[in-house]
Amino acid sequence: MAHRRPPRLIRLVAVAAWMAAVTPGAQAQGAGVVAGLDLFRDSIVTLPDTASLRRDGRRFTPGADTSALRSIRTAIIDLRLGTIRDLDRAKAHCRNAARLAPDWPYSWYCLGLAAEAYGRATAADARNLGLTPGQGEIHGSADDYLQALRLDPSFAAAARALGQLVLGRDAPDRRAEALGVLRGAIPTDRRATGPMLLLRGRLERLAGDPDSALAAFRSLDAGGGDHALALLEIA
Repeated sequence: MAHRRPPRLIRLVAVAAWMAAVTPGAQAQGAGVVAGLDLFRDSIVTLPDTASLRRDGRRFTPGADTSALRSIRTAIIDLRLGTIRDLDRAKAHCRNAARLAPDWPYSWYCLGLAAEAYGRATAADARNLGLTPGQGEIHGSADDYLQALRLDPSFAAAARALGQLVLGRDAPDRRAEALGVLRGAIPTDRRATGPMLLLRGRLERLAGDPDSALAAFRSLDAGGGDHALALLEIA
């Protein structure tokens, strides 16, 4: 019989991941910063003690913090909490991070996540009577993802978020620019992962380039990806 971790232990794991993200005096975004932030984000995804998370997140005021790293970590907490008010705070923290560290791709990626989540939550709220509630935020998130990729064309998480966004109906006027950036981020060979190759192929097909789409789908098949899905896309 599996034993459940006690809440205190779960909280300690999350706090340890939080502290692992700290790089005192960091002036540039390095691999350690990104890994620490990703670790912290993963550690709180299923954390049941949201009351403690909320207390931790409220320790810092959006716009007043002088640490880009701390602003991003606090935004990650607000994204996890997920109410419209929390998501609004997440946007504010990410804007502060982008102001403090405009050369950090993660600042812009996090801002894109917050803006997109806020827009979708607003659109789903039946109390909003506008014709397109939340669409401005969702549309703007494409620009944030694009900025993250301009700073780091190899930023796979931002490429995935942008690709999924422009594949839908939310930002059709960003598809051409997005595809140009994503072509640099997602090669059509085995260097890319299966999900990224699938994304690249679908974007190329949507843009009217069947040869590039076919190259991506064939790499997906040859690289040990989902064989049936690859054949379906090729067909």
